[in-house]
Parts: sequence; C-alpha cells; structure tokens
Amino acid sequence: MPELVRLQKEITDEGNIAIPAVMIPSVRRLVAEDRGLLENVLIITPQSLGDVVCSIPAIRYGTKRFDRLTVATYYPELFETMDGVHEIIDLKTTTPEWDKYFTLRCYYDGEDLNSEFIVNFNTQIVDYISIGLFRNQLPVDDRAIWLDLRNEKEHLSREVVVHPGASWPSKTFPVCWWNEVLASLIGEGIRPTLIGGTTHDGRGVVDVCTVGCDDLRHKLSVRESAALLHSAKVVITNDSAPLHLAAAGHAWIGFLSTVKHPDAITHWRKSCDTDKEYVKWGWRMENLSLGWIYRHEYMNPAYNFVTRFDQATPKELESRLPDPQTVAQWAVEKLRSL
Repeated sequence: MPELVRLQKEITDEGNIAIPAVMIPSVRRLVAEDRGLLENVLIITPQSLGDVVCSIPAIRYGTKRFDRLTVATYYPELFETMDGVHEIIDLKTTTPEWDKYFTLRCYYDGEDLNSEFIVNFNTQIVDYISIGLFRNQLPVDDRAIWLDLRNEKEHLSREVVVHPGASWPSKTFPVCWWNEVLASLIGEGIRPTLIGGTTHDGRGVVDVCTVGCDDLRHKLSVRESAALLHSAKVVITNDSAPLHLAAAGHAWIGFLSTVKHPDAITHWRKSCDTDKEYVKWGWRMENLSLGWIYRHEYMNPAYNFVTRFDQATPKELESRLPDPQTVAQWAVEKLRSL
C-alpha cells in the first residue's frame, strides 16, 4: 500500500500515524471511569440553532439513561422544561469546568477522528447526533422532535409562515426570488407571516419586501418562534432552524434543500392523520428545490470528499430554485387540503 506508506511518512519520521488518545471514545470513557465521573454526564450541543433543535431527541433519550445529566448549550431556553436535565450551562456566558464531567459531544469538527467514519453532511441530523453521543440510533418513536411549549403565550393560528433565511451562499436565496414568492402568496389572498432573526453565529434573514405581510422578524424569542411554527398550517423555508422547529408541530413544511441530500434534513414526525398520533417519516414534508450540492458519488469510499458545501455561485444557486409561483401554488394546495 504505497500511498498509505507515503502518508504515514509525511505524518511522522518513524512512519507511524499518531492519533491523540482523547479522540477515541473508549479512551474518554476509561478516563471518566478512572475519575469517577461516569454518572456525571455533560452533553455539549452544537453551535447553530437548527442543529441544537435536532439534538433534542437524543438528549431527551439521554435523560432516561443517565441519573445526572448536564446540558451545555448556546440555547438554554430549549431545555428549560425538559424533565431529567439536572443542570443547564449557557455557553454564551459560562465555560464549564470540564474536569468535573464525563463529556459527550453532539457534533465533531471535520478534523476530528469521528469525522473519518461518519459525516454530518450525508447523515440524517438526528441520527448523526445520536450516533455521535451514544454510538447508536434512537428507537423510531424517540426520533421525533418534540418541544414542551405549554408555558408560551398563545399565538394566533398562522396560515403560511415564511422564513427567508440567510447564512451560507449555498443557502441564501436572492431577495428577488423571495419577493416573488411573497407576492404570489399575496396574489392568492394569503397574508404571509415573516419570521427569523440574527443568531449568535451570524445567521440572519434576507431583507425582503414586507408590504402585505405580517413582519415578525427580529421580534420573537426562540421559544416564541417555536410556538408560532407549532400553530402554523404551512411553512416555507430554506435549510435552516425553522425547518427543524416546525417539525415539532403539524404544519406542512415546504423546504428547499440546496446543499444536503433532502433525506438528511427530513424528520420522523408525530403525525395526526388519525385519532391516534404515530411517528411517520417525512410526514407533511416536501423538498421543493430542483437540486442540491450533495451527490451520490459521496457514498463511494474511493471518492475524495472535498466539496465546499458553504459556497455556490449565483448561477449554481439559481439552477436549484423552483419558479416562485410554483412554491406559492404548493402552499395554496396544502392549505386547501387541511
């Protein structure tokens, strides 16, 4: 295996690959056991809001498995009403005393050893997080996102909620495209509700025309946004946090997956098709994009996985966007079906 030998010699003079022990899960567990910390578990959530929402099923499952569970997160409000969480650490203001805990991570950097085996870009997000934490997938009934919103103020039922999200160039659609979607909805007699805000990691919203809309951008807390999405009938969004928050409710979700394979951001959801709720894959979720960066070649172990998912030229992005009137018509059809 001359290529491997060459790589080994580039890494060390002795021709051996040096792997930091702390990258190995079993070593971290042995260290925690030696320190008597196996029952004092700290779960670190991801940085982005959408990924934090996707960590909720695994963390809720963890409350059944650990006697003492601490959550360190940039969004503590999402865990305040979760039974079984002993302590919540706000990472925006506090640095945990790491040596006090058996620490488990939801996400791993691309340079980490874990990313040599499983990559978040080509794995369904809830599954990726549960495997990262527990090296297991959750039982199907535990994979649905569920939020306790009983303490939130009630929101009027919204027909169509639109989130014109802005983050990576590959996910940020032109303002003219969003404006045409909104104008088409208004032309159908619908008054869209706009949501979104600026997060701590710099994600925001496109500055669309708000005439004829209820503009709630930058006016809602995370939990208020979740409550509004929970009561919505139809949600239109790019690949961003509102997609995952809406998955906790019963809305039709029209999302545009321009980066990942759509299955990676589709969810198991608690449906209400019958008198009895049950968990169903992709219930009331439809990908409206015409294409995405992800390709099936990435499943080939011989493929060099070097694509930049956070970049796209305007022409590339435009080729993945459907006609705005088609998106508006989809929303009208779903409203009529309810």
